[in-house]
Amino acid sequence: RWAMPLSGQPARLLADSLILTLMEWDIYPEVDRSTLADESMGKYDGAATQRYFQALSSVHSVWQQWKRELPGRTGPVRLWRRHFDLSLLWFSGNLVPGVDAEDEEQAEERMAFGFSTGDEAIPDPYFYITAHPWPEDLTKASLPPAARWYTESWKGALLMYAEVAAAPDPAALLLTYLRAAHSAGEALMLE
Repeated sequence: RWAMPLSGQPARLLADSLILTLMEWDIYPEVDRSTLADESMGKYDGAATQRYFQALSSVHSVWQQWKRELPGRTGPVRLWRRHFDLSLLWFSGNLVPGVDAEDEEQAEERMAFGFSTGDEAIPDPYFYITAHPWPEDLTKASLPPAARWYTESWKGALLMYAEVAAAPDPAALLLTYLRAAHSAGEALMLE
């Protein structure tokens, strides 16, 4: 067990401490340290971190339930480091026409189900569903009243976190949203 108080210390100091601890346990991670060059002090908000952890825990539970419902192959529930999205991939089983079957990232049709804390395009936390490649008629499918199709900076189904959090049964609303978008996407992908 290892603990280190977070106080807004520079990323390099946090990474150095973590890497040294891992090495003591004979774990040698490959880390591009050039991405940790910023030595400035950050801001650490313990209450916000606790809220984020609680949100991730709740979303992770729904993602695990959703993963059990999905037919076919899925990826693991993952936290992506770039935007800290928590997401799950579902694969249709079809190859994308015209894409090299050896291209692991682009060859298979898939849908991504994710939770984002917000970004440049949408600053508030939201749930998203995207597809690769994008089925042309997907935005014609109906979604639950709180959700909508988004086509401004990316294409996908969008449901704001605040809508889910305020619902009488947040998990039920989220699952209804996931099921509706997946059903529409799967039907178009498997035509």
